[in-house]
Amino acid sequence: MTVSGQHVLEQSDDIKVTAGQDATYVHTLRNTGAGDDTFLISLIGPYPADLYAGGEKIASGRLVGNVWVWDSGNVPAVNVPAGGTKSLKLVVHVPENTPYNKELAKIYSIRATGNGDTTTSIVQDKITITGIPLDGWSGGSEKEAWVLPVYGHGDALVLKAISAVHITTVKAYYIKDGRTSAPIEMKLANPDTYVKDGYKRWYASTMLPDQIEAGNYGVTFVASDSANLWTETDSVQGPVGANNPFVVKYKLTVQGQITDAVTHQPIAGASVALIDPASGKKVAETKSDGTSNYQFNDVTVNRYTLAVQHDGYADANIDFYARRRTERRIPSSLTHRCRLTGSRWKPILRLCSATGNQRRR
Repeated sequence: MTVSGQHVLEQSDDIKVTAGQDATYVHTLRNTGAGDDTFLISLIGPYPADLYAGGEKIASGRLVGNVWVWDSGNVPAVNVPAGGTKSLKLVVHVPENTPYNKELAKIYSIRATGNGDTTTSIVQDKITITGIPLDGWSGGSEKEAWVLPVYGHGDALVLKAISAVHITTVKAYYIKDGRTSAPIEMKLANPDTYVKDGYKRWYASTMLPDQIEAGNYGVTFVASDSANLWTETDSVQGPVGANNPFVVKYKLTVQGQITDAVTHQPIAGASVALIDPASGKKVAETKSDGTSNYQFNDVTVNRYTLAVQHDGYADANIDFYARRRTERRIPSSLTHRCRLTGSRWKPILRLCSATGNQRRR
């Protein structure tokens, strides 16, 4: 923008940043007059800023009430020779507690006034504070790979969330049939990098009560700033709430097939046992039928070892977690794949292709 007179202060580009970051505006002060002149620089804007001339910092200031105050108490002055230029750089420091507003830009107005002719040039810098709305989800996976988590009583419920930088606390509540849990305090997961990242990541892990009721649960996440003046909520009913729920189940049906690792032929009559790895006790046992299939009914959601034995074969052990979906590959030619079939309320967990190597004689 050019104002008629003896100098020109040239415009810079608009900038978008997140809270805690700096916005840097570069201007050129051009003296179009016939003589050297000194230009007084005045400023108005919402956040603290530093002013550089010719690469050197000449002033720092901030808004006090509705008045811009330079820390030195003096208005900075820049000398520019006749026909010459001077680079001016304004570095704006956006406080970490600044809420985002993608729709409303903040304005910095820079005024250069010639000491000799008192003509003035003015430019306006626009800064937009952006941010990520609160988005939480259940389970240990990342948001992009989310699948509905299924837990048993006593399991660790894992919750994750992301928020804008100015958020200082995130709490979560799980809800079923109008009943709400005690608040779960989430911890900041990127304390050293959130300013650079442009967002905060949150994490929580809490043990579900042993007496928790089976069924579908929703999770509501609530975020606040340091003054509790800004609050965001992410619920199941909200625009990003589809990944908030989790399911608690007690009983599953575990079934699968025993085959030869080399020939892939079915093995009938193999002994199959479910063992609780914590206690080492056998929970249930059966034998593979004539088509090499086995099945355990009413299995409590938990960690287990599947132990398989058959004459002429090496013993095979598979550690797994009995829940809706699992997939693992176990060494020594033994494959363990799981998938869910059946309805939400009557799931069936299949342990497929549990195979062992035949023992050499």
